[in-house]
Amino acid sequence: AWFPWQVEIDARVGGRMAFTHPQGAATAPDAVITELDPPHVFAYTWNDADLRFELTEDSDGCVLVFTHAFGERPPAAKFAAGWHLSLDALEAVLAGEPVPSGDWPGLHMRYVEAFGLWDGDVDGDTLRFEQELVFPPGVVWRALAGDSTLGGPPPDRLTVPGVPATSITELVEGRSLAYGGVRVELVPQDCGVRVVLTQSGRPETRAAWRDRLVSFAGELARRPVGG
Repeated sequence: AWFPWQVEIDARVGGRMAFTHPQGAATAPDAVITELDPPHVFAYTWNDADLRFELTEDSDGCVLVFTHAFGERPPAAKFAAGWHLSLDALEAVLAGEPVPSGDWPGLHMRYVEAFGLWDGDVDGDTLRFEQELVFPPGVVWRALAGDSTLGGPPPDRLTVPGVPATSITELVEGRSLAYGGVRVELVPQDCGVRVVLTQSGRPETRAAWRDRLVSFAGELARRPVGG
């Protein structure tokens, strides 16, 4: 009732959990239960991550401590926004209230800002920005690259002051675009896409790129998912 997947659970340590998306919009591997101590602890590994729910009695109710440990930063905001909405839904179900619809894209952007996920990294003279967005690859590509053509100018979305907007030298529809020392790649993910932008030669443009990417992601967040 509160989780966005349908789940079949073999409730024992070492038991498997099978996930099915109700709309068939995504797939996921099975999880394996690592801790089970009813009614206090439930933990499992899923998608190379460790997830744990722990309940502690507190007056007439209880305190839920939930942790999700994973190995890289780009999906952090997507996970945080998803669990935020799921736990809000759990609270509503327990209270006998309708499950709120929530604003996943908007909440995702707030976590991106809170976690500093568009700040980028500098390695020598190379900038790198890597972040997951909660939109299909085609939606992100159209908004980012538009009708770009090989040999033509780069789209305004992929330019910043101080970086010459030379002709496009690489263009793989829906996947990658490059010009000068700038390259952007879209990597499909479950429930979204990862945007990877690198630029060599001008690390001082880091703040300008951050502002450009935050603005772009914010505009996307105001669209309906899939729109």
